[in-house]
Amino acid sequence: MPYSDYGWVRYSDGGRASTRRRNQSSRHADANVLPAPALRPDMDTADVEALIEDGIPDAEATVTTPRNPDDDAHFAAIVISSQFEDESLVDRHQQVYDALDGYMTDEIHAIEITAYTPEEYEE
Repeated sequence: MPYSDYGWVRYSDGGRASTRRRNQSSRHADANVLPAPALRPDMDTADVEALIEDGIPDAEATVTTPRNPDDDAHFAAIVISSQFEDESLVDRHQQVYDALDGYMTDEIHAIEITAYTPEEYEE
């Protein structure tokens, strides 16, 4: 079964990623199995910025490697988006994690997230 009771989708290679909404309309369980995302072992800050900006409408992301410039698996992101308006801190972080879905734990070991609306960032 591709979905557990907790809203996880399983990839065909056995990996998993969270999802916000279960696909209730599919008649075939295999139709919900997503292909595994391509591994990107050379992922850098620009790649992470692009994933966030592509995944969150009107987002502007600045990503750094806070521990060590040579540490290619630990990142810190400042994300500014009007999509965060009236969202809790947890919901803002979940939006960023959703944008990075499929890359967390393999290419991205950890990410520190600071999420602002444009108005909050100007303060």
